[in-house]
Amino acid sequence: MALSNGLQLTLGGDPYLFRVRYGHGRPGNPHILKRLRSGDATYREMLARMAMHRSSLAKIATERAAVDLDDEPHWNNSFFSGLDAASLYTLIAALRPSAYFEIGSGNSTRFAYRAIRDHGINTQIITLDPQPRADIDRISTHCMRQRLEDFPPHALATLDAGDVLFVDNSHRCFQNSDVTAFFLDVLPLLKAGVVLGMHDIFLPDDYPPGWESRLYNEQYMLAAWLLGGGAAEVIFPAHYVATEPQFAADVANVFDDPRLAGVSRTGGIFWMVVR
Repeated sequence: MALSNGLQLTLGGDPYLFRVRYGHGRPGNPHILKRLRSGDATYREMLARMAMHRSSLAKIATERAAVDLDDEPHWNNSFFSGLDAASLYTLIAALRPSAYFEIGSGNSTRFAYRAIRDHGINTQIITLDPQPRADIDRISTHCMRQRLEDFPPHALATLDAGDVLFVDNSHRCFQNSDVTAFFLDVLPLLKAGVVLGMHDIFLPDDYPPGWESRLYNEQYMLAAWLLGGGAAEVIFPAHYVATEPQFAADVANVFDDPRLAGVSRTGGIFWMVVR
């Protein structure tokens, strides 16, 4: 039953009221906020790096109608917003990884491929997705139509320091779901130095109002892992950066080109380096 202030469900006889607990007009979670604020200088440095690629980013089409090829990215795509795309492009350009591995693919694949092509990088694009939201077969080195929960986790242990792993899957932690497989089977195997990005992460806030029926809960797993001493350095939490006034000028500088005027300056990607 839908309520005015959230979604109420009864599961196994227990009633649950899904509503925003942190952020979006309420204070963010104070424990996560403290952890994120310790990296403010790192996020500002990342924004400066992104601004260095402004001219290349401005050459990317804003609308789908202006794209000549299906594998070309465009900014207004409804799934991968401005700070997400700019940060991915920048990390690929800066790290020049041997491998870029995606769990869940589509518009992000296109932006990664654009960075690889623009900068002449010899990076393998490996995608794992049973049903990509965009045609990425031509730009993927290896395209696997498979669910993470059915994929051997040790295969991800082959990623080396400087390689990039981007996770954008179901966002739901249930028995035998992809999120469960990632946190319990994959994450403990990742080597130190692997750059890990997770999408649709709004920490220190909750998922946005109106998302209750999606039943997303992945970011609570991430928050618990970080607060429990998870071995990672947070290098760019896009939602936090986009919503903290102290970064407003730095974010504006990234998109300071008339061709980028209509690009969203929000984000939901959460970048870390495994330690």
